[in-house]
Amino acid sequence: MRAEFVIELQTDPTSSDMAVIVAGLTDYNASQADGEVPEYLILVVRDADLNVVGGLVGSTYLGWLQIHVVWMPDALRKRG
Repeated sequence: MRAEFVIELQTDPTSSDMAVIVAGLTDYNASQADGEVPEYLILVVRDADLNVVGGLVGSTYLGWLQIHVVWMPDALRKRG
């Protein structure tokens, strides 16, 4: 019996579809790495009113730091 699959490119993916894929990869990687899973972290830059104005999203895994996203608005860039 031949399995049938549909491959779909989503330009506006749902969070539930993304969660299934991330969970599947996380479970597989944990099975290959003695149960180790990524630890996610964020670095948040806030203004004086404590509103988020930029930051970084990343994770640590097996001794590595991976930066996924860095964002700062134009007004805060190139300021050292």
